[in-house]
Amino acid sequence: CFDIHNGAEKWFYRTNGAVRFPPSHYNGKLYFGSDDGYAYCINAIDGSFVWKYSPTGNTRLVGNNKNVIPQWPIRTGTAVDNGKVYFAACLVPWESPYLCSVDAETGSDSGTGLYKNTLNAAAAPYSQNVLSPMGAILLSSTKIYLSQGRAAPHAFNRTNGANLGIFNYGEPKAIISWQHNWSAVGTYALLTPESHLVHGRGRLYTGDNSLFEFNAETRDYVALHSSATAMVI
Repeated sequence: CFDIHNGAEKWFYRTNGAVRFPPSHYNGKLYFGSDDGYAYCINAIDGSFVWKYSPTGNTRLVGNNKNVIPQWPIRTGTAVDNGKVYFAACLVPWESPYLCSVDAETGSDSGTGLYKNTLNAAAAPYSQNVLSPMGAILLSSTKIYLSQGRAAPHAFNRTNGANLGIFNYGEPKAIISWQHNWSAVGTYALLTPESHLVHGRGRLYTGDNSLFEFNAETRDYVALHSSATAMVI
């Protein structure tokens, strides 16, 4: 945290892994995930520790980006609303990821609307049911939307974390040609007031940074915005 007037450092907080998304601010606290496998809550005023939470007790470390990290880093950022913090933990699609809703004050996953869901791992990478949440996490009043880096985004029920399915972007899902068909990928996402999800910033193995637009409620494909990297609504 830096002083806005002169850039002087006011405080810092260290985790044991990369923090890949900016923190969310809620009721005077900051919430963020780390490659060390924990979601954190700290005080925004002085950076003091409040709580941290890991969905798994697995402490095995693996090599990644010249570091060692747990098999379930938190690379979705955090979404905070109505006293709850939402995030997912995942590294590879063949190990089942976790989708979590925890209490913003205590970090507990026990209570109404709180949970730690184990999401089913895909039978094979790049199948229609692949689950590898990495990237932006967004909330509507009833749903959670998770980007997946190299796979199309998924929607989940916000109340209980149930998987509602993948976004259908209008192209065939044949696994034989997944390099072409799994094109609605990336970590950029925007949810509009009209319940449209804009997602993408990059097709697999191509230089086309297109954005895909979907109906966020039905998950149906709406439009392709060619050569776009971001949008303002």
